Amino acid sequence: MKIVLVNPSTAVNMRSAVDVEGAWPPLGLLYLATMLERSSVNVKVIDNGPLGLHVKEVAGLIIKEEPDIVGFHTLSMSSLEANEVAKLVKRELPNAFISRFCCESDHEFKTWRFRSPENVVEELLMLESLGYGQIYFVDDSFTVDERRVVELCRLMRREKIDMVWAAETRVSHARKEMLHLWRTSRDDQPREDSSGKRVCRRCCAWRRRIHDA
Repeated sequence: MKIVLVNPSTAVNMRSAVDVEGAWPPLGLLYLATMLERSSVNVKVIDNGPLGLHVKEVAGLIIKEEPDIVGFHTLSMSSLEANEVAKLVKRELPNAFISRFCCESDHEFKTWRFRSPENVVEELLMLESLGYGQIYFVDDSFTVDERRVVELCRLMRREKIDMVWAAETRVSHARKEMLHLWRTSRDDQPREDSSGKRVCRRCCAWRRRIHDA
């Protein structure tokens, strides 16, 4: 069996985002690829973020591999490219299985497992040793489990991790004390969620007051 995992570009003008997206390795796909390789599965990852290729070029790379399964990691900004690439691949490889699923609908009203703070910090130390200086936590709402965030921040301070980091959350799950923890553990900036820019402004306003204090 051969599997190809694809990370589409999120840019409308793909070349304009090469520098930015090149700094965002698709860790989720890389985790999957590593586990598949350990199980002796032939797997290839195509990361179009830094490549900035046209959809036809991405489809060509996939078709060249003649995979049995093609998996896409998509965000709202990259879903159009993913759909176009998938259509082209299915046209040339009708027997290839295109894997697409939504983690939101899959996990809605169900339990899901957090990575432990210790496990996250272990990886941060490894990434820092490789020269990375910025990290973005792609949790849907980073502060849902406040105790986990508190412990993560404590461990980051204890290990003296000197990295700028950011995450997404909701104001309903981000008390002032929590934002202070973000600030003191070298966080870059809380990000807004789907509830709108007003949330972002409130978070940033709190952060400015904490910084000024």
